[in-house]
Amino acid sequence: MPRKVLVVDDEPELLQLLRYVLEAAGMGVMVATSGRQAIELIKRERPDLILCDVVMPELNGFETVQALRQDPETRHLPILMLSARGQAQDVQRALDAGANGYITKPFSYRELVAEVKRHLPEHAVATP
Repeated sequence: MPRKVLVVDDEPELLQLLRYVLEAAGMGVMVATSGRQAIELIKRERPDLILCDVVMPELNGFETVQALRQDPETRHLPILMLSARGQAQDVQRALDAGANGYITKPFSYRELVAEVKRHLPEHAVATP
C-alpha cells in the first residue's frame, strides 16, 4: 500500500508539481488548498505525512499545525512546512507550532522526496 502524503498549498501549479514528484516516488498524494480544508480531509483520509505551506487563506500553516497538534487524533502526524519564507524566525515559529521540519522554496525535488521519506513513520513505509 502506498504511503499517503497530504500536500497543503494554495498555489495550483505547485500542487500539481508536488503531486507529480511524490507520485513518481511511489506515494499516494492528496491535496488541499487551505488549512481548514486540510484539517477536514485529514480526519477522513488519515495521511501518513503532511506537507504544508505557510502562507494560505483561512488558516495559515502555523495555525494549521497548531490545530493538528491540539487534536489527540492528529497530534502524532509528521508535518513538514514548505515556504518561501526562509528567515530563522519563520523556521523557529514553525518548529514551535509543532512542525517536524521546514523546507524552504525553491527546493530540489530530490531533496524534498528524501525529506518526506525520512519523516514517514515506519509503519507507513512500503516494502518492495
